[in-house]
Amino acid sequence: MRDVHVHFLHGNPIGYNIDLFEGFIKVAQAVGLDEIYMLEHTHQFTEFEKVYEPIKSYNDFQNN
Repeated sequence: MRDVHVHFLHGNPIGYNIDLFEGFIKVAQAVGLDEIYMLEHTHQFTEFEKVYEPIKSYNDFQNN
């Protein structure tokens, strides 16, 4: 069995670290999962800011 929609940063102000990932892995193993897919939305990373430049000009909501 697998969980294909795991977000790590929701509610985690400290960001990524090995302990965070190991915690998710331990829980997955405990409930019998064979796989978990680690994913995040690109808008959370400054490296993707240029991708969102055209969208930010649509309105204040998108800019923020």
